[in-house]
Amino acid sequence: MKTGLVLLVIVLQLFSACKKKHGPGPGPGGDDEDPPPVHGNKTIVQISGAVHHSLVLRGDTTWATGDNVRGEFGIALPADAKDPVKTITGVKDLSSKDGHSLFLKADNSLWGSGDNGNGELGDGTTTHRKEAIKIMDNVKKCEASYSRTFIIKTDNTLWATGNLSHTGVISLDDVKTPVKIMDSVLQVSSGTNHTLVLKSDNSLWSWGRNFFGELGDGSTTNRLTPVKIMENVKAIGTGFRCSYIIKQDNTLWACGRNQYGQLGDGSTTDRPNFVKIMDNVKMAAAGSSHALFLKSDNTVWACGWNNYGQLGDGTRTDRLLPVKVMDGVKMIAAGWEHTLVVKEDDTVWGCGDAANGELGIGVANFIITFTKMNLP
Repeated sequence: MKTGLVLLVIVLQLFSACKKKHGPGPGPGGDDEDPPPVHGNKTIVQISGAVHHSLVLRGDTTWATGDNVRGEFGIALPADAKDPVKTITGVKDLSSKDGHSLFLKADNSLWGSGDNGNGELGDGTTTHRKEAIKIMDNVKKCEASYSRTFIIKTDNTLWATGNLSHTGVISLDDVKTPVKIMDSVLQVSSGTNHTLVLKSDNSLWSWGRNFFGELGDGSTTNRLTPVKIMENVKAIGTGFRCSYIIKQDNTLWACGRNQYGQLGDGSTTDRPNFVKIMDNVKMAAAGSSHALFLKSDNTVWACGWNNYGQLGDGTRTDRLLPVKVMDGVKMIAAGWEHTLVVKEDDTVWGCGDAANGELGIGVANFIITFTKMNLP
């Protein structure tokens, strides 16, 4: 009788867990839909590649690998890791691009850790934080960028903190607590010194430095306030001095710096206007000088600089046109010089620079073919 009662309780718990609803899915450059349901906490909800570390959100649990010297993992120790370590739980989204990390919890509170030299953690100081601290409530999405943080609140207002010197929207000085930028924002993506915003009417806006034409306005003139670029956009992404958009017809367009062919147009010519790259694309991600594109058939294509094997094609040859590198993928992310993908079976694979352990494969080296991350 006791055994039967225990089995009944387990069945009811499993049924209750399957009915729970989860929060927003992938951030800028991805879908706006809720993430897939978590089965046994093995579903990968989000991945993020930074300069020297990587984050993986499996279920509601964060796993981190690579450099943690300033607390990029959200916890103080270990100082670095070559295999993934479990860090923060109760998370539904995350973002990391440089030396700080953001964790959006299930109660819509935003937490951050790591580098805070420019006020990017929004706590009113410039003190680095080795343990995650609370930044703000009522948050819908977050974007960790280079020395700055962007936040979309549940009312779709956009807020920012940190080094905002590339914009005159608020101040040319560092901002140490979040300030409001604009209303009606769906997505935000910020490169080293420029920012793209997708508004609720599917219009694209950009501002910041524009030396290579990364704003896509047909010029190389810096813009201190947001400029409307085009309409009918559904997803956005940024790299180092370059930009990528996916239109509502699923075509991929790119502009900006193209030194290594990272725009994927077959040349090394910088583009101040958005140029069409390929059809049937649902996600784009970019690192320092390489880019990844996830197509609607779940194939991954890559182009650009390949010195560390970050394209994952088994070579160290730069590619001016996108080459197919993997099938059966549902999510992509680009670190500075490394690449992460999530396959349909919820395994995480990576390639490129792993000098700090950012691929989570137990070694510190560069890897030219996709290798499975050692998630427990």
